[in-house]
Amino acid sequence: MSETRSKIIETINDVCKPHVPNLSDGDKPLLSEGIDSLDFASILIALEDEFGLALEEVSVENLNTLNRLVAYVDANRKS
Repeated sequence: MSETRSKIIETINDVCKPHVPNLSDGDKPLLSEGIDSLDFASILIALEDEFGLALEEVSVENLNTLNRLVAYVDANRKS
């Protein structure tokens, strides 16, 4: 597992406590894994802080799975 993927999973789990979503299928939409829209917004804000990203410039529909988040962060991270 890549370092980016591990950090994103850790961030998702921290935001969603006490409910920890099942992220074993990286292509499954996060909202179908029990993450609600408020948690999803909080996850994106936390990832902006963690990786120095500006996600407001990106359509969040394109970041709706774990694999898409990892690919975006790997391609655009500043830290």
